[in-house]
Amino acid sequence: MQIRRGFGLCFLALALAAGCGSKADEKLEFGAVSNERDLVEIGEKIFFGKGQCALCHTLGGEGRGKCPDLEGAGERLTREFIYETLTEPDKYIRLDFDPAEPKKYPARMPAVDQPPIGLTEPELLTVIAFVQSRGGKITVSPVELKR
Repeated sequence: MQIRRGFGLCFLALALAAGCGSKADEKLEFGAVSNERDLVEIGEKIFFGKGQCALCHTLGGEGRGKCPDLEGAGERLTREFIYETLTEPDKYIRLDFDPAEPKKYPARMPAVDQPPIGLTEPELLTVIAFVQSRGGKITVSPVELKR
């Protein structure tokens, strides 16, 4: 029985991974972005897809919780800080990320602009817009994606 259950779980994990891959490969149309809503929608797709952010981060306490909850991060963090934590995650170690007692998180944040994730500059900007939309003011402009 143990072997069958293990095989079933392994098969389920492979099936889920295959489904996730198709979403990660989804073609995103940055040229069609014309407003903040478009920025946030693409950023959300990347956050939950190619960027793999939701594997560790939660939004409002929902999810795995290995790393800081990003609900309200848009009002707490500057655009520059968000960008740096995405591209140079070891530059800052913020144990006071949450207003509660500081705690250490077991996962290490990868530099998402490098392999294996490899987000492009437009993808990074849309993720920043998505994070900013969680309680803050969006400072990314659709024009920045077309540079």
